[in-house]
Amino acid sequence: MSSDEKVVFKAKKSNPVALFIAVTLGAGLACFLLLHEVLIEMLSIDNSSIFTVIIVISGGIGALIGYLSVAKSSDTIIELDGGTFRMTKGKKVTEYPISNFAGSHVTRNYTNGVYTGSTRYLKFKNGSKEVKLMVPLKDEEFAELVSRLGLRYSGKEDLQDTEEAPLVFEGFETFEIPRDAFIERNSRKTKRNIIVSIVVFIVAIIICGVIIVLSPQDALFAVIIGCLAVVLFIGLLLAAVSGNLKFKKNLKSTPSKVTVDNEKLMFDNDSYYPSDIASVVMTPSRYEQTGKDSEYRVLRIKNNSGDVKTYYFGRTQKGDPKMMYEDYGKLLAALFDWCAIKKIHFLQVLG
Repeated sequence: MSSDEKVVFKAKKSNPVALFIAVTLGAGLACFLLLHEVLIEMLSIDNSSIFTVIIVISGGIGALIGYLSVAKSSDTIIELDGGTFRMTKGKKVTEYPISNFAGSHVTRNYTNGVYTGSTRYLKFKNGSKEVKLMVPLKDEEFAELVSRLGLRYSGKEDLQDTEEAPLVFEGFETFEIPRDAFIERNSRKTKRNIIVSIVVFIVAIIICGVIIVLSPQDALFAVIIGCLAVVLFIGLLLAAVSGNLKFKKNLKSTPSKVTVDNEKLMFDNDSYYPSDIASVVMTPSRYEQTGKDSEYRVLRIKNNSGDVKTYYFGRTQKGDPKMMYEDYGKLLAALFDWCAIKKIHFLQVLG
């Protein structure tokens, strides 16, 4: 596909029946509560009559609002048209030059600690400001859109898709990942968090003892503080230990050395030849994950048989700066070029 050709992504609108029911119930309930307070004082009729009138009026208003919501809802059409990004929803059209593309962002949403979905954004430069544009695409479609935007931004979409693309990756690049430094840093952080947990617990117990000695009548209050201290201590301890174990697990899949040359990719002793690779997926270098999950830079290689191998490269920009691999951006750029030349599907996926 040439960079001059139009690429279209379509995000379907919400289920109209579900949208109508949800909006009608919500608007109807709100109207019922409001009208009940107003009409019960304005009209001098019995309560049962007022109740019936309120239900009829609220139901009608709710249904009208539900209908208008469905009528105004529309599919979102996203187009990459030459050097222009265009998003159309109903009569609203938003356009930016692809040369203004400034990356992407994903926010993971939680309700009462339960993951409820992700909100995905594209970032564009608009004068001296950077704007975020919410894109209602699913994960795979969004990844494809970001990948296409990146290719057009860099001018390499033609290189990846043309039959006449050169098959030689010029150069030999080696990347040293500070795996041992990550291990040492993680160990120090875990020890520090455990010490903080113990200190907090000891201080709380001392405060309880002082309260009991100096003010026996407040012994119950001291016991409550002691119980809270135990809960806090256990929580901090579990957080420190679980974080340490998860990062240790990821470090087992963190290579110390990555080599990129014309023939193959090497991650320590693991070798991958172009003929064996179906796709390469990486976390964008400027990605800042916002959510409860740990923030790691990930590279996944999928072979032609469907098997996936995952490698980790420290934290994202949202995490501990000393746990970041500083040359990750250069590694991503090298693999991006290598995949474009070898005609391997390359995606930058967030989260």
